[in-house]
Amino acid sequence: MSLRCPPTSPTTSRRAERMRAQPSTRMEPASRHPSLECSDEQCAQCACERGCRACFEELVRRFQSPLLHFLIRQIGSRHDAEDLLQETFLQAHRKLASYNSDWRFGTWLFTIAYRLAISKKRRRRWFVVSADAKGDDMDWNGKSSALDPLKLAQDKDGCRKLWDDVANILDASTFTAIWLSYVEAMSAPEIGVILGKSPNGVRILLHRARGRLMERLGPEWKPEGTV
Repeated sequence: MSLRCPPTSPTTSRRAERMRAQPSTRMEPASRHPSLECSDEQCAQCACERGCRACFEELVRRFQSPLLHFLIRQIGSRHDAEDLLQETFLQAHRKLASYNSDWRFGTWLFTIAYRLAISKKRRRRWFVVSADAKGDDMDWNGKSSALDPLKLAQDKDGCRKLWDDVANILDASTFTAIWLSYVEAMSAPEIGVILGKSPNGVRILLHRARGRLMERLGPEWKPEGTV
């Protein structure tokens, strides 16, 4: 999906014009080139300032899968996670005017989701770490997989078992920091915003968690393909 709003910058507009003028070797139109797609922050700004429904719907499309996987791990129930996912987007829509564009929109959105999950866990006074992710076509980090069914099942079971082990070793806050670092590739300052910790505090937390996981699970604990 490619959006026409918010308006592109003059540089981007000139690039788009050059691309339209050049013969394309692809079947799809040049307007769908990834470099012309609006950023999350541009979509949020347009949705806030112009009330652009298309921009907010695009943000929902981009974040619904990673947020759902995150909430499943926080809550342990897919049904409850889906309810919290809907509530996250409802709150985000209502509070859009308070979004600080100095931070990535994804950081702000995950902060809302995390606080909703914490509130729900406090109300229900239980926390289950294993995720029920049956029936979807996403891999462990929420991205679509093109593997054959047998390989997909093996990979998903292995990744789920790994994260179950990690969750059994770490406390909830530390597990959340590790998940955001490895699955969502968030920086220490971004994780700090979500957890309410300083960037240095997050770095120390991650360093100690990695050491503990290395000690308990060995070098293979680190999810393959992550940073």
